[in-house]
Amino acid sequence: MPLSRGDEIKGRYKIIDILGKGGMGSVYLAEDWLHKEKCAIKEMLDNFSSDEERKDAIKRFQNEAQILVNIKHKNIPRIIDYFVENNCYYLVMKYIEGKNLQEIIMERKDGKFTEGEVIDLGVKLCDVLSYLHEQKPDPIVFRDIKPANIMFENNGNIMLIDFGIAKILQPRKAGTITGTPGFASPEQYQGFAYPVSDIYSLGATLYYLLSGRNPENSTPFNFPPLEHCVSDVEKVIMKAISMKIEERFQNVLDMKRALIYSRKTEIKMITEMREKVTPEEKVAPEEKVISEEKLEELFLVSEHVTGQSTEILRSTKSLSKKPLNKYIKLCFYITGLIILFICLYSLVNDYYRDRKIDHLCKEAEEFLKKDDYKNAIDRYEEVKKLKSDSIEAFRGAGKVYLKKGEYEHARLSLERAIDIDKDDEESYLTMAKVFWEQKDIFNAEIWYKKVLVINEDNIEAINGLGDCYFARKDYENAIAKYKKLLERDPQNIPLRMKIGYVYKEKKDYTNAIKWFTLALKVKDTFTEARLEIADIYIIVKKYDNAIEEYKKILKYKPQDVEAMSGIGECYKIQQNYDNAMKWFEETLKLKDDSVRGLRGKADILIVKKKNLKEARKNLDRALKLDPDDSLNYYSLGNYYVVKEDFNKAIENYKKSIKIDPDIACVHYDLGRVKAYLKKYDEAIEEYKKAIDLDPLDPYVHYNLGKAYYNKENIEEAVKEYNIAIKLKKDYIYPYHGLGLIYLKIGKFKEAIGYFKKVLEIEPGSDLAMEAEKGIKFAEFYGSF
Repeated sequence: MPLSRGDEIKGRYKIIDILGKGGMGSVYLAEDWLHKEKCAIKEMLDNFSSDEERKDAIKRFQNEAQILVNIKHKNIPRIIDYFVENNCYYLVMKYIEGKNLQEIIMERKDGKFTEGEVIDLGVKLCDVLSYLHEQKPDPIVFRDIKPANIMFENNGNIMLIDFGIAKILQPRKAGTITGTPGFASPEQYQGFAYPVSDIYSLGATLYYLLSGRNPENSTPFNFPPLEHCVSDVEKVIMKAISMKIEERFQNVLDMKRALIYSRKTEIKMITEMREKVTPEEKVAPEEKVISEEKLEELFLVSEHVTGQSTEILRSTKSLSKKPLNKYIKLCFYITGLIILFICLYSLVNDYYRDRKIDHLCKEAEEFLKKDDYKNAIDRYEEVKKLKSDSIEAFRGAGKVYLKKGEYEHARLSLERAIDIDKDDEESYLTMAKVFWEQKDIFNAEIWYKKVLVINEDNIEAINGLGDCYFARKDYENAIAKYKKLLERDPQNIPLRMKIGYVYKEKKDYTNAIKWFTLALKVKDTFTEARLEIADIYIIVKKYDNAIEEYKKILKYKPQDVEAMSGIGECYKIQQNYDNAMKWFEETLKLKDDSVRGLRGKADILIVKKKNLKEARKNLDRALKLDPDDSLNYYSLGNYYVVKEDFNKAIENYKKSIKIDPDIACVHYDLGRVKAYLKKYDEAIEEYKKAIDLDPLDPYVHYNLGKAYYNKENIEEAVKEYNIAIKLKKDYIYPYHGLGLIYLKIGKFKEAIGYFKKVLEIEPGSDLAMEAEKGIKFAEFYGSF
């Protein structure tokens, strides 16, 4: 949704007017109420359908916006801020009052400029482009030189506006132009932009000014020769707009020199500066004369210190060329004493004021430690009264509001602190934490990077940036940041753990276990590392290994409820329900509000279909203790399956998936309910999701095959049954399923082979009896 007049964004910028609209967004005139000044805000829309494209564009937007923030030039509007809000990207810049060159062209009758005007403007624009192209480590390419992007301020100063940063927020497609048709160079039509591309666009702009012919309204690259040029400016322009890159000026300084020397008439490039020297008056040795300039200097110093005019000096100024008399000397002595007194008073006053500020700030910090937010804020407000631009007060208040969870107040306080000191890395760091707490990973990353611009070795910023990369699944960069910190502190357990978490999230379980084990090498009794290793063993279905890890924890921490309930969980999955119940009950004896213990005990009662009232009571309590635990809803779904209330079962499975969509067993059991209700398409969809999360589960593949069989998709059914057998060779159900398929399609020999496999694996089972019937049918019909 486009912004309207009166709307506020970032809690700071109020929209006054809409300056322009386009396909990629709008430009707004806004008021920055923090600084009480107008600004221009460029809005760029998120037009991406692919998360990968969006992720790439966000990264490029951050990088390019940060580059623009660091640009300081009189002919380029200052970038004040950049941020993301409601899926839109915003650049905030100084508002330029004046007219753009396109408007000035339209005001002229023939739309033309004189050669002298064109040369002068070209030289000025070359200077601006030279500044951009000489930036390190990489040149900045403007991308979109044209009259509409050249502003003339009311004082006559030119401004280059509207960097082509918006182009990076368009989905990348073959042939996407990175400039304006007519003014864009040939290579820009292919999606590339170089410093020489700016030279081409500048040449096209100067051509427009001389000819009155707008390239945007003409066939691209069509520039007929200019006639009646007195100077050589036409040659300069035609060289700049050469189709081939190598035939253009290779840098803007070469073009600038060519423009300067393009006049046929004599141009005097250097004006002589003549210094007029007035002979000093001769003064008799006995007459001491103070010069007017010295008096003026003294007058200004006095006025600066006292804040008011000094009448004594003003009256003395008229006597400056006369000998000093005693009266004048006395006046100077008195003035000097007054100035000295004022300076001393100011120093003493500042000293005691600063001491009081330090004391108040320390008090505020102590109150913050005690979570006494009101008193902490009150102390910082007192500091502001003593010193209105105290960075300590605004930064400190930002920290209080952050801890209090009042993020908007925190941001405003920190913005004021940064306004006071642009290089205060602590304020930038706290701002990053504000966005992190709001789960605004994009802006948190921006602010951590700003800290690193000031101090590339800031440990908290490197760590925070690693966390941002981890949160947005940029695993390689996250690991790189954590390893960079490990180089400084190789024995740091939390960093080793973080790298382990990243590998676990990547499902690279071998490396995850390696890094959790490295944490244990520093401290063998570090429980969290063993719990993570055990959890990985559960994920990869190595339940005995998981139990072993849990028991290691219990050796040095015998009452660890996480380890005890973990053992219960492993036995439950192995269907060793008696042992599982024993461990869950031991857990609840030590901690009667253990969610895992309550849920685990309920799960066993549900599987055994006994004492369902107690099971429901345990689940209700678990849900009350942790309403955000997806497994609680999963277990409740299983409870309703046993009660044959399938609608409520589906409802709770979906609640579980909404909280955590990455648990395979929830999708699997939801699929089974859908299949039971003969909703095979929906069942197939859930089974596929389960397989995406856990492709090695033979039971899911079998049930998917069965759903395909019921849909009469025999080919897919056979494929899934075979995968199930490959994953678990003693799993009798897919053999039986294949027997039924081959019996149905008349391949009796193959059917008999699969039915016999069932008898071979589990000869006394119910399914074996069904297999025997299948063999008899196959033998009977196969005999014809």
